Amino acid sequence: MSNKPKYLKPAPQQQPFDVSEAVPKDCEQCGGKVFDLAFKLMVISHLSPKNNTGQDVLVKAEAFLCHECGHEFGQVVETKDQGGS
Repeated sequence: MSNKPKYLKPAPQQQPFDVSEAVPKDCEQCGGKVFDLAFKLMVISHLSPKNNTGQDVLVKAEAFLCHECGHEFGQVVETKDQGGS
């Protein structure tokens, strides 16, 4: 008999929605249709009262950047007339 671990395939999970109903999103700034996955890196200081580890904690968050212009999806689009001139 072998002592090798047996790996079970996880059961496919049913999505609570129909992917065919998805609507494509364009870049709010340039209208681009392709986005690149990027990561924002943030640090929670060891001095933060909610950080019980005693060490700085690195946090990674996903961001989607337009392939054409680099605009981050979901961020406010700056217009040239903003700024109170």
